[in-house]
Amino acid sequence: MKYYLLDYENVNTAGLDGLGELPADSKIILFYTRNSNKIDLGVVNQLRDMKAELSIVEVHHGKQALDIQLASYLGYLIGTEPADTEYFIISKDKGYRNVQCFWPDRHIVLCKNLTPDSEIVDEPAEEKKPASRSGSRSRRKSSPAKASKPVEKKEAVEKPVEIVEPEVELKAEPAKEKPAEEPKPNAFVEAAAIAKAVVEAKKARNEAEAKAEKKKTTKSSKTTKSTKAEKTTKETKTKKTAKPKQRISDIRAEVNNQIQRVLSKENFPGEVVNSTASFVSKNVGKEGYKQTVYRGIIKENGQKQGLAIYRLIKDII
Repeated sequence: MKYYLLDYENVNTAGLDGLGELPADSKIILFYTRNSNKIDLGVVNQLRDMKAELSIVEVHHGKQALDIQLASYLGYLIGTEPADTEYFIISKDKGYRNVQCFWPDRHIVLCKNLTPDSEIVDEPAEEKKPASRSGSRSRRKSSPAKASKPVEKKEAVEKPVEIVEPEVELKAEPAKEKPAEEPKPNAFVEAAAIAKAVVEAKKARNEAEAKAEKKKTTKSSKTTKSTKAEKTTKETKTKKTAKPKQRISDIRAEVNNQIQRVLSKENFPGEVVNSTASFVSKNVGKEGYKQTVYRGIIKENGQKQGLAIYRLIKDII
């Protein structure tokens, strides 16, 4: 897979040269701002016929805004795409070299346009040895005007002390071997690092949520099994300790009394209390009597009041 990240603010229409030559497995991401939102009609025709996939992203306007956001998106791609993915930054801005230095193990190329053999803007430069300062020091020591007199003094005064000269040479050697300073990180490097950290944090959060969900499901399953076992035990005990069946007449009389007490306590009219208690007690014990009681109460007292009465007495019947 090849990604082409196009800095349209920098290269404009010229950066799209070679658009039709890209293969179908290529993905182009075009970044633009309100200052670079125009495109030639000739390029529009190329867009219709191209094989590659194109995404257009508008970024915020500001100083180096597009560069920073392009580098940030590149960091996101590096964190999510396979390691063998190739990336091409289409821009003349050599500041993107810092991104190349930050990702030395990734294939990141800086080009001028979308042509497969596009000219590379800038290869990473070889480190220069800091020889200029040491060279200037050696020249100063060897100059005849300034060095002639000190040499005479050394011969006259310091000749017996032969240890001084090796010490001076040893101090000078580390200065020659001092490595060149690495380029200081800038906004591009910071954006890429932030994008990589975001991807890693999101991955860790998803793994933690998956573990928590799995643990919750296991706990719920154990609780359900425990509840079923307790319910079965309770039902068994209830069956063993059940009292002998009462006569139906005694049960109906008891139901009648309980219904009258409950409805009277809720301040229902006497007629409603008596008729309901009588109707329910007559049907208790018959096949499907609960459904008969429910329909009869609703029919006699209406939907709202009948439902309220049934809810009060349903535990009695």
